[in-house]
Amino acid sequence: MLRFAALLMTLLCSLPGWAASAACAPFRWVTDFDGIERAAMIITAGVNGRSVDLQFDTGADVSGLYGAQVARRLGLTVQELPSGYQGAAAPLSIGDIALGQQSFYLFGQPPGRVAGRLGLEALLGKIVQIDYPEQRICLLNDRQFETLLPELLLTPARVRSNKLFLYTELDGDHWPGLFFDSGASLYDVLVDRLVWQRLTGRIGYEPDNRYIQGWSRNQLITTVGAP
Repeated sequence: MLRFAALLMTLLCSLPGWAASAACAPFRWVTDFDGIERAAMIITAGVNGRSVDLQFDTGADVSGLYGAQVARRLGLTVQELPSGYQGAAAPLSIGDIALGQQSFYLFGQPPGRVAGRLGLEALLGKIVQIDYPEQRICLLNDRQFETLLPELLLTPARVRSNKLFLYTELDGDHWPGLFFDSGASLYDVLVDRLVWQRLTGRIGYEPDNRYIQGWSRNQLITTVGAP
C-alpha cells in the first residue's frame, strides 16, 4: 500500500480511531474493458448541486467535463476561463466533503462511464486520505492529522508542474520523475518505452509480455507490461 505525504496535500493509509469524525465520500472500482479489475476510481460528486459520476484522477492537473452537453445538464454556463480554455466554474462536493468553487475544463472526449474527472487542483491545500481498504476518500483537519503523525510512515513528495511527484526508488535507483496518478490505477508503474526497455531488458514484442488496450484522448492505445 502506498504511503506518502505532500507539501500541500497528504494521502494517508487507513488508520483506526478518527474516521468516524472525518468528512468522507465512498469511491468504487470499475473493471476495464479487457476485464481487468480496479482499473479506475469513480466517485459520485455534487457539481452545482447536481449529482454526477467523475473519475478520481490525481494524475490530471485540473478537473474537467466531457463536453458542453454535460455542462448544460449540470446547469453550468460555458465560458472562457482565465487560462484561455473553455469551461465553467461551480461548487464541488463529494459525499460530506465540500471542496468549494472549482473550475471545470471542457474536454473533447464523449461521456462514457463517467461525465468527467476530478483532478489534483481541487485537492491542493487540503489534507486528504485515500482509504483503499474501506474504499473511501476523507478530508482531515489539522488536529486529526497531527494525532496520526506518530503512526505514519512518510516520504518526501512535491507538487511540480501540477503533478504530485514522489521520492521513488525503482530498480535500486532514485527516480525523480514518477508522479502519483490514481487515474492510472490499471497499472503498477507506467513509464515511457525507452525506460521500459532499459528496466525490463526487453524489446516489447515478446509473447509473454502483458498487453492491455484502452482509450486515451479518443485514441485506442496498447500498453505493454513486464516485471
